Amino acid sequence: MERRFALGVGQDDSVERLVVRTDPDYVATQAFTKVFGQSETAILVAEAADPFAPGVLKRLDELERRLVGIPGLGVESVLEIFRRTQGGFQPTPERCLAVRRFATDTDLFARQGLVGERFVSLVLSLDAKTPEQRREVLAAVDRIVDP
Repeated sequence: MERRFALGVGQDDSVERLVVRTDPDYVATQAFTKVFGQSETAILVAEAADPFAPGVLKRLDELERRLVGIPGLGVESVLEIFRRTQGGFQPTPERCLAVRRFATDTDLFARQGLVGERFVSLVLSLDAKTPEQRREVLAAVDRIVDP
């Protein structure tokens, strides 16, 4: 009999269930969320011996362009930043060298975990309001990444 009741206990890890609404940190978090919004983050790491090789950047570019089409998902990476600030990207040897320089001439992107000696990261922002929406967005990401 006790087992049946234990299985019916739900779990809610939201801030509202963990902190009282009058707590100063809770109030500040709510004010921040009203201005900047709220999203969950996932990080995809693309590992390669040379993450800036034309074949690797071509595949990464294709992957990002497909991920951007998923409703409720934002994608940021050093390649996306390069694309927006440097007039686009084509996986030619010259443009790949330009991406390498852009990404590694300072330690800015490395400090943020976007690039490293053998990897490039993609930061995914999930704008999911419910667990079901989160599952749908992540399933769509899986369908693109898995092949």
